Amino acid sequence: MLGPKPEPPAHPIENAMIIQSSSSLKDLCVRIKENGYFGVDTEFIPESSYYPRLGIIQVATGNYCAVIDPKCTKDLEPFCALLSNASILTAVHAGAQDLHILTRLSGTVPANIFDCQVAAALLGYGLSISYAKLVDSLLGIRLNKQETLTDWTVERLTPAQIEYALEDVRHLPTLAERLKEKLLRLDRMDWFREEVKGLEEKTTYQEIDSRECFWKVKGLSGLSRQRLAVLRELAAWRENTSRTRDVPRGQMVRDPILIALAIRCPEKIKELQNIRLIHSSTARKYGDDILKAIRRGIATPQKDWPDLPARVENRLDETGVTDILQAVLRSKAKDLRIAPQLLATRADLISLIRHRNGETNVPCRLLSGWRNTAVAKDLDKVLSGQVSVSVKESGRGVDIIPIK
Repeated sequence: MLGPKPEPPAHPIENAMIIQSSSSLKDLCVRIKENGYFGVDTEFIPESSYYPRLGIIQVATGNYCAVIDPKCTKDLEPFCALLSNASILTAVHAGAQDLHILTRLSGTVPANIFDCQVAAALLGYGLSISYAKLVDSLLGIRLNKQETLTDWTVERLTPAQIEYALEDVRHLPTLAERLKEKLLRLDRMDWFREEVKGLEEKTTYQEIDSRECFWKVKGLSGLSRQRLAVLRELAAWRENTSRTRDVPRGQMVRDPILIALAIRCPEKIKELQNIRLIHSSTARKYGDDILKAIRRGIATPQKDWPDLPARVENRLDETGVTDILQAVLRSKAKDLRIAPQLLATRADLISLIRHRNGETNVPCRLLSGWRNTAVAKDLDKVLSGQVSVSVKESGRGVDIIPIK
């Protein structure tokens, strides 16, 4: 069990407590510490600012639910401290963005995270099953999902909105408990801990280096190395300005415009205004800064021009081998009842082949951790000729036969 069930809340409002004061927040934190676990979810608005704007925080522990209103409860430190307490289990579902938001508020690094979506993927429920489907599948409960477009930053939420928000957290502790039992039964807790490790590392929550943001710009693959240097400066300017002004990147300058600027490299405001995609207000407000970024990019020494990362593609001599490994991978995934893509991608298989041939020192994720035990050893036997692969009599799947 995740913890003992507490007594029912003393002052329920719509089957929950609405936390709107420091004292009630402290009471909530005491209750969570007593139980030793809690489920958490957030509702936020991602479209109108650089950082997602937090609306509310939902919490469940035992049979107790609460909605924390950050507008009224400014000091969230007691609650955020629970996230970094390794003795308290924090249950989430696809919780990376929720944890990013809460970590940015608190400055603390999460510990002891149980992500239900990750656990479900390791148990055969698919790579990214929704919370509603997982609750239905495991608990037999149908959730009401009718408030998906709510503005969670409004002054006062309706009872229907609060109830909708609580549905996203109410069943998290029970869900985590059921999934944990299944992981233990299949001896996959080590697999799970490896997969969620990144959610508990400081580097995961550090601000992205603005000079590395150009790698995320769509359409950069056709640029020359010099034009990539220009794009790097433009993307860094956009990132820093968006962050300072707290506006979305796309609201500053969209990706296609950055690509057009990097290709054409205008030298004057008039040339900038002649680029079709550029709005006149953007040219007026940011024209000088954009031209300065372009000049910095052009002035970059050739030795400092970025290289596009090499794409991992099959060579002709690897294609047949990769196809055989993929057949073995699918068969193994079926036996394990998990998605093949969770075990390995085609790029992983190519990397494994090149490692075994001594052609690369780039780390291959199949050669460490749970994937090495679960599938890489079988793949290695195929590559080393220790086993043969044949089609099953049914025509569905393959048999792996040791060679005597």
